[in-house]
Amino acid sequence: MASSWWEIQVLCDLVLEDLVFWRLETFGCRGTSSEIKGHSCLIKAYLPQIQAQLLDLAALSLLLRQDALCAELPTPAMQWHLIEEEDWSSSWKDHWQPQEVGDRS
Repeated sequence: MASSWWEIQVLCDLVLEDLVFWRLETFGCRGTSSEIKGHSCLIKAYLPQIQAQLLDLAALSLLLRQDALCAELPTPAMQWHLIEEEDWSSSWKDHWQPQEVGDRS
């Protein structure tokens, strides 16, 4: 498994959401999520560092801009950074706090 991952973030018009997901999947991203922010969508995708260099990410950004221009929509904003691999199956426990349910003691 890779030790570092690219976290790619794309802020785009809601109409572009499906196209951006398709581009990211075609690029090789292994996990994606989206969050609605007003009239925009913030999409996050993850890719092992060994699968892409900075020039590859810049080319992806240009493809997303081209897609938006062809659709006559605002161009998306894309940024990326490296994150370290984490064992999510156990790290969530560091932040979890039990919550009381009901009014019985």
